[in-house]
Amino acid sequence: MEAASPRKAANEPYNSNHIPVFLDRTFSFIEDTSPDIVCWSEVGDSFIVKKVLAFEGLLPSYYNHKKFLSFVRQLNFYGFKKVRGRGASSRASSASSSAQGEAAEAEESASWEEFKHPQFRRGRRDLLVGIKRQKDDGRMKRRQEVGCPGQPHGRGGYAERRLEGGQRQAGRYCVAPVRHG
Repeated sequence: MEAASPRKAANEPYNSNHIPVFLDRTFSFIEDTSPDIVCWSEVGDSFIVKKVLAFEGLLPSYYNHKKFLSFVRQLNFYGFKKVRGRGASSRASSASSSAQGEAAEAEESASWEEFKHPQFRRGRRDLLVGIKRQKDDGRMKRRQEVGCPGQPHGRGGYAERRLEGGQRQAGRYCVAPVRHG
């Protein structure tokens, strides 16, 4: 059997029994990567990113992005929950001296994140078919919150208007339908 690349073709036909590419890659990522960086929990019902910076360095091998937060956002789209973690809030700090470098290394080993989904389990790639990407209702809710009174579906938008004296001001404004009478 040929060794397959972690990336799959984006033009694969849609199939209701198809495993989403992101989930397939994530499963492979956990299986193929050193347990010092990412591993399954003891029970196998969650996975733990032990070294966030090292994990982030490997992301481009499996995904089209290189940021840990982008990875977490994708997990959220598929209904994963963060179980626990001790993330380093200042991961991007510079290490100009050896003392800072040692501190950054200690911070990296102390930072970890754990994620869980009921159908994402060690040794059960077959369950991935049941995990579906959730719709992003948040965007629609935000549009409705920004919406204009009396306007259906929150028809607000980003526009530019002219102030007295010809100055321009950009911002969110109501988009009112033009009525010809």
